[in-house]
Amino acid sequence: MGRVQLHCPSTHKTIDGFVIGAYQKPEQVLQGVRLALDIKYAALYTTDARHISDPQTLQEDERVLVAAHEDEVMLPDAVYSYVLYAGEEEADVDPDVEGYGEEWVNLSDHEKSQHILSLSVTKPSSRNKMRITRPYAAVHAEMVAIKQCDISVASAAPLPSSVSVSVSAGEQEQEGEGKGKSEAEPSTSNTPHETLIQDRWGISLDALLPPSMKPSTGKYTSTTHASALAPATLAALSLFASCTHGQPRLACEVLSEAVALRTEEDQTEDRDPVLRMDDVLNALDMVYERAGVIPVKLTKGKSGKARKRAKGRARKSEGSGGA
Repeated sequence: MGRVQLHCPSTHKTIDGFVIGAYQKPEQVLQGVRLALDIKYAALYTTDARHISDPQTLQEDERVLVAAHEDEVMLPDAVYSYVLYAGEEEADVDPDVEGYGEEWVNLSDHEKSQHILSLSVTKPSSRNKMRITRPYAAVHAEMVAIKQCDISVASAAPLPSSVSVSVSAGEQEQEGEGKGKSEAEPSTSNTPHETLIQDRWGISLDALLPPSMKPSTGKYTSTTHASALAPATLAALSLFASCTHGQPRLACEVLSEAVALRTEEDQTEDRDPVLRMDDVLNALDMVYERAGVIPVKLTKGKSGKARKRAKGRARKSEGSGGA
């Protein structure tokens, strides 16, 4: 057979020159893949996300995508792109989707989310295409309001009358006065901003964010919860979700890049990876930069994944030098 490149999207690991023997059976190849990538499960896919049942059909130097979990949905190895979107691809949306045929501006958050999610199914090759669903001017005005901590005014959209506005940071401090830190733990019920986020992204914030991005719920516990994020951070996330409907995976990747931008490059301040308001606002600017809407300031020559790979190589070289 020969050598191929393995890439595992969920772990961000890439192995060059993986050897597949001419007489190896599929299970033997998969065992080698698991060992090479240090994962417990492996399934092979082509770059257009088609399952590979016989590794012997692969070509020399072919790039192979590897799923690390049995329930993982493999995405095409497509180039990432960012565009402003206002329903232009409706012809490709499933007609059974809620709101189909309605004007984009008249769709609810939930209907816009379902619209975008449908495109991910009908056009799998475009799953890495972020469709930005709001113009920058309106979003920027709300970013400024959030920076001023005017959270009750800066929610990404009017809250339903049945939902009360989340308490401000000052009110939380007053409620926590006289209590120990472990006693003033946040409620595990959704805040109004979390409810909006779930409507827009189709997934709860707790399920989306990795534990490292969420603060612990108490001084003496390692349990993390999105409700423990600062109110301004939740407001910023609600705003981010309002212009990335139905695209939580892509949005979370940009959030990860924004956190990495702060923690990897800031050598003087606290490098805690817990998500902050500024991280989310930077992520918002980054997607509009990449869509060519505003001048580039935050987006670097390397993506967050490239920076992560470079950092990993640096660690390896340091380890080799000290051996």
